Amino acid sequence: MAGPQNFEDNLGTWRGRTYLMAVRGTPDYFDPDDFSVNVYYKDAATESSIDIARVDTSHGYTHMDRLFRDPKDKKPVDWDIWEAIDHFEEYWPRYAKQFEKNWG
Repeated sequence: MAGPQNFEDNLGTWRGRTYLMAVRGTPDYFDPDDFSVNVYYKDAATESSIDIARVDTSHGYTHMDRLFRDPKDKKPVDWDIWEAIDHFEEYWPRYAKQFEKNWG
């Protein structure tokens, strides 16, 4: 069995920050048993990745970690990996704005 497959995509820039989407699928992202789709930016000062939203299959169910909210929470979703990718490609600016509003 192959290991997880990953790819990263540049979503765009908002207020000087470049937002990225990282996708991981196991055993592969074409038909994964488990997956994670993560939206984040890289902090210029620390060079660390700052997650703002994620859809994954950990904890035994598919859910969205809404890290842009205050307080952060999990929302169950009925999405496959491709629906999660499509969702983030469309809505990442909304989450970026909300993250900045809540967390600076």
